[in-house]
Amino acid sequence: MAGALVCGAITAGALAGVLSALDEYQVSDYADMDPTIGAAGALVAAIAAAAVIGVIRVRPRPHMVVPLLLVPAVILPLVAGLERNRVEAGLLWGAVAFAIHLSIGRRRATTAIAVTLILAAGLTWALQDRWRGQKFEAVGIPLYVPDVPGHDLVGAWAGRYSVTLRLTGDVDVWLTSGDFVRCRRGATDRFVTLEGRPAVCLPGGDDAAMVVDVPPQTPFTVRPVDGAELARYPDDGTPREPD
Repeated sequence: MAGALVCGAITAGALAGVLSALDEYQVSDYADMDPTIGAAGALVAAIAAAAVIGVIRVRPRPHMVVPLLLVPAVILPLVAGLERNRVEAGLLWGAVAFAIHLSIGRRRATTAIAVTLILAAGLTWALQDRWRGQKFEAVGIPLYVPDVPGHDLVGAWAGRYSVTLRLTGDVDVWLTSGDFVRCRRGATDRFVTLEGRPAVCLPGGDDAAMVVDVPPQTPFTVRPVDGAELARYPDDGTPREPD
């Protein structure tokens, strides 16, 4: 059992090493290097972990296979589209690594490993909304949505420094911050941007504002939301951060 625990620690460490090299939250945009880092890191970490296990185990072959298969299988989906929380994903799949290594050589090992993988994959899927909601919160901008007559929220996307929304009728909304906004903390002033779009200062943040792609005279109000609510909306077709 001691040897299996050591192998589990090696495989879990390989997973943690790759996850730590990624951005905290997955942001699919022009600056996203996570797929490249994840794919290369998973390959290197898997081979390295298998090599270390091969050195320390008397009968290493079954244990060597675990990191070679598990590390890429965990990392690649997390960099190719699934949401992630590095700490929670690392703890979940690190526990799976220990469970698999401890199952090797025991009765009904195949069944135990299969059940472990199915449960972990299901839990990862169940955590997607939670992890996506955390991504909205992590942007650091007060989260609001506009109530524009005749337009409903249909999409939301969390970037690196802004949140973008899509309303019916192809109305785009940006929650952003910066010196150009010139909003005071707690202010709710309404103004018109240089592009002629209406904007409103968002309470709860410094230099944070919502810009709505409608005519300046269009009436609308804003209401606060949390990341969990925005996570219910897809990001397909939602505009990315403006250059």
